[in-house]
Amino acid sequence: MLYLASSMNFQNNKNHIVCATGIFVKKISVVCMSSFVLFSYVNHIFADETVKIKESEKYTLDSKFRSGIRFRALDENFRAKFGTLVQIDGISLNTNKAILNENTGVRRSRLILDMHFYKNWEVMVMYDVAVRPLDLRGFQYLLLRYNGISRTRLTFGNIQEPIGLDWSTSTQEVSFLERAQMTSLLPPLHLGFLVETYGDLWSYGVGVFAGEITDGFHFKNNWGASSRFTYSPIRNDDTVVHLGVSGSYRDQLGVINSPSEIPDTGSSNAEAVRFSSSENLSFYNQLLGAEVALRKGYFTAQFEYLRNFKNKEPGIPEIEYDSWYVQGVWILTGEVRNYNPVNGTFGSINPIKKSSSVFNTGAWEFGVRYSEINNTKGENVLTYDNSNLTVGLNWHLSKNIRIMTNYIRVKTNRSEVQSDGKKYANVIGTRIQINF
Repeated sequence: MLYLASSMNFQNNKNHIVCATGIFVKKISVVCMSSFVLFSYVNHIFADETVKIKESEKYTLDSKFRSGIRFRALDENFRAKFGTLVQIDGISLNTNKAILNENTGVRRSRLILDMHFYKNWEVMVMYDVAVRPLDLRGFQYLLLRYNGISRTRLTFGNIQEPIGLDWSTSTQEVSFLERAQMTSLLPPLHLGFLVETYGDLWSYGVGVFAGEITDGFHFKNNWGASSRFTYSPIRNDDTVVHLGVSGSYRDQLGVINSPSEIPDTGSSNAEAVRFSSSENLSFYNQLLGAEVALRKGYFTAQFEYLRNFKNKEPGIPEIEYDSWYVQGVWILTGEVRNYNPVNGTFGSINPIKKSSSVFNTGAWEFGVRYSEINNTKGENVLTYDNSNLTVGLNWHLSKNIRIMTNYIRVKTNRSEVQSDGKKYANVIGTRIQINF
């Protein structure tokens, strides 16, 4: 019997070692494969040359790393572009796995098809294989857009609601691995109709939305409306002052899951809380937010505040939160982050110093952010305060490739996720991002 028990223990330990070894090998393989692809094609990437695949009297087909694979009819009645976004993450330190689970592997793997018909019509499809393989929830965007009205866009489909600066900024252009914690209060992508317009110094978007793409476009579940207004009183080559307000309302019709029953849908709404002890808290009824940003040369600072409110309706938990963050980002190599007045957001960095060698200097970016989310009203299993401090260093090898490293210190008062009474977790995460 003693021999049998020892044999079983030995076998269990062996299986555990084999499993751990397999995970380690998988992580190393991902890093090695990414490095091989990156450095094998580095000359072509930095040269950013246009490669003509086929050309005829009616159309052209070419490829460029910065712009993807492009098809264009010579009469300009049809053009299409195919691209992709890949983000591969690695967690090298996590001091409290009771608060944060490790998430090493492919963070996003998006396939993007953008088509334009007769100059004014646009169809865009964005599918994330890493979110929900072969599932409708994998569609990040699925939209039809009309651009035939001056300074106005009309969009219908599975789209993002216009709320806040951080949430409106593309995930491939944010300065940290994840967005601020406040976006855990925001709605995910919804089926809806959105009108966007802009002037020289302002932009405005307003839309009406139903449920998620798997629910269909009807109002028996719930419906909502969101809007965002931005104003930039100062905007020149050196300085940008950005102001904005946004709000959202959703009629739950008396039917809503309690916060503890909300399932993990894998939608992009939860991506901001990946390095936080927060969860997806988007059981909101009303949202109101304000945003302020300043770009002065190679330095950018921004601040946002968001508050959710609850109507006293049957079945809706009377829980309210507020959240805010402040961040500063320095581009150490002197580049200036561009500002997009059409949607009131800051864009990507295009390195000044590029070369065709492996030792490309690129652009270096340093950022610090502090964010909080706090319960202000009500009692429930998810009534807690949570904060994190993030320090990041990004290396932009080119406009399409960057390597990011973040140190995140998370603090929570949630007793159910604390380990041995510890309220903190220290995390170091790294990302390789490639998009074309």
